[in-house]
Amino acid sequence: MEMDLIDYRNLPDTCMVKLTGKFRTKLFANLTANHLAEIFPNSASSFKYYKRGASFIPINLFKQLLTLHNFGDSEINKSILETKKRLCGKPIRIKLPVYASAKLAELVGHTFGDGHISKAGRFVYVNTSKDLLKRVAYLTNQILGHFTYHDYHRRKDGSVNIHYPSAVGELLHVCGCVKGNKFKQDFDIPDWIKSGNHKIKSAFIRALFDDEGTVSPTRIAINMAKSVELEWSLRKFFNSLIEILNCLNIRSGNVVICARRKNKNGTTAIGLLFVICGLRELSNFLDKIGFIHSVKQKKLKTLVSSFIQPNYHDGEAREIILNSMTGLMSTKDVSKIIKRGVVNTRYHLTILEKEGKLKKVVIHKSKWLWQLKDESKKQVTSPI
Repeated sequence: MEMDLIDYRNLPDTCMVKLTGKFRTKLFANLTANHLAEIFPNSASSFKYYKRGASFIPINLFKQLLTLHNFGDSEINKSILETKKRLCGKPIRIKLPVYASAKLAELVGHTFGDGHISKAGRFVYVNTSKDLLKRVAYLTNQILGHFTYHDYHRRKDGSVNIHYPSAVGELLHVCGCVKGNKFKQDFDIPDWIKSGNHKIKSAFIRALFDDEGTVSPTRIAINMAKSVELEWSLRKFFNSLIEILNCLNIRSGNVVICARRKNKNGTTAIGLLFVICGLRELSNFLDKIGFIHSVKQKKLKTLVSSFIQPNYHDGEAREIILNSMTGLMSTKDVSKIIKRGVVNTRYHLTILEKEGKLKKVVIHKSKWLWQLKDESKKQVTSPI
């Protein structure tokens, strides 16, 4: 059964709604503007506007008007065409109720990542990736209503700053996202995501790692920062992430401190990090979560494929090394040939050096290359 997260009952008090003509007629049937002005603290002229549909109705007043009738919840939800924040807000066309879904979890993940909700309720998303900018625009329109209003502001670092209507931020706040500066606030993953199905969990993780995660030649890492006084809060958030990853059969490393810095405003920031590594974990992440960010997805696929190791018989790996050596080669170059890690590759190279078949050429005290001891012996036909 789907969980209702947003319907007319929990729309924020700052919201105003526009109703269908049919429902508005039923709502104000047999009720004059003067009579309503005697019951509610609004002027008769305001009710004339509401009755004609010339103005959005404040949500609190709408709920009070509903007490005069016996409408069903489904009918009430369907009656709301648009919502906006107060008189000056930009309207968004919304379909109520809004259910807990993978797409909503993904949008919430971006709000915890490179997005934020201002104190005034405006949702802002900042990123350099066209993939993610388009994805967030798609998600907001699919889930929270169709609208065309958003501002693009290209910043000096090449990122794009997109502002969405305040109604979007207010609705995301209902879904568990925090308003204001995330750096200075305690927050955790919303309960409906923690208890959600695997699709909901995966979508949230994917969005957060799309924004805050990195893919290196050996691992996936995620790091975030917070005020040093709230280190415990960030640890709690990361531990919740790790619990969700465990539910998806993906193990991670421990949470560790990765940075500590003094900001210009005098506050101290602390950065925390945890990593995901190993073929099994990385393969599960790729299969069950993945990235929308095309560069990170490509890096992860390359990383996983590099872990796929052929089974060699005794001496077979060293035979391949000898037959593949061309001039001077680094340990990393050779590791790509035999599809082994650098440590394992160095083990084989050292054996070949001891056997007098390879020569180590030192070019720096901490860097060396390898070459065949005798180029005439490059063709080897039997295992070592």
